[in-house]
Amino acid sequence: MDIRIRDLSVSFVTNGKNLAVLKNISLGLVQGTVTAIIGESGSGKSVLGAALARLLDPQAVISGRILYGDTDLLLLDEPEMSEIRGKSISWMAQNPVSAMDPLQKTGDFVTEILDFRKAFPSERLQEIGIKQLRRFGLQNAETVGQSYPGALSGGMAQRVLISAMTVEEPEWLIADEPTKGLDAMGRRQVYLNLCQLARERRMGMVLITHDLRLAERLSNYIAVMYAGEIVEYAGTGEFFASPGHPYSRGLVAAQPDKDMKPIPGDITDLPASASGCSFAPRCPSFCDRCSEKQKMVEKDSHFVRCWRYVQENGDTFR
Repeated sequence: MDIRIRDLSVSFVTNGKNLAVLKNISLGLVQGTVTAIIGESGSGKSVLGAALARLLDPQAVISGRILYGDTDLLLLDEPEMSEIRGKSISWMAQNPVSAMDPLQKTGDFVTEILDFRKAFPSERLQEIGIKQLRRFGLQNAETVGQSYPGALSGGMAQRVLISAMTVEEPEWLIADEPTKGLDAMGRRQVYLNLCQLARERRMGMVLITHDLRLAERLSNYIAVMYAGEIVEYAGTGEFFASPGHPYSRGLVAAQPDKDMKPIPGDITDLPASASGCSFAPRCPSFCDRCSEKQKMVEKDSHFVRCWRYVQENGDTFR
């Protein structure tokens, strides 16, 4: 089933102040496709992923809707959500080793959810765990299954985590920075594993990443986040051929295989009282209208939240 996010806002109370982290996010996620969420640290990407899996801190203030088919996930109580989490929507955290119990063998970690749900007789769990580890390229699966997380390399730990998060064959996988901290070989293996999931299982995927090469190679759609808002959304080929938002252009230009030119300033440069474009303090294309809030505008299924984009593409968007 598709996932439809409608006017999703998330804030946290910090030192008596309300800190808005997501601001009226609306996004459609199509079953069987991969949507990459890209942007700098602090843009809200991981919070969006955690919100989809209903794994935010209980103190978070949340409004809007997250529709999985006709079910609003935000209206479910925790027992109802736990039936969906893992079976239908699975979350793969950033740090695979910290996601595991250091005193639990990795094979038991992979099949823990099946044991919890009593989905299979206990004598079958080891067999299932080994098969799942092999599926993701761990040929010495028996040895890995008997190992503890601290004995695994980064790439091995990431593959163990993918094995655990997909053991119930969910429809959706939310992968938060799956290549973070890995060397080139580890990144390639994770890429191949995610490709395998997308191709063989028609699994829908939300890929949260700084790795634009991974996003370009794996995803069908790109959503660019800045300061809690989506500022651009397009098909992956269209996005990389012609990024529309100045921030998106900066992200692409900052990549090692491009100009490696960093975006001036910092995401924290946004004034607390800003009412217009969040990126305006750092934008090389700033214009007078940037002090006004712009809605998302569309040209040929390419959506951009930018006054300059409107000016460059004609008055039909005003």
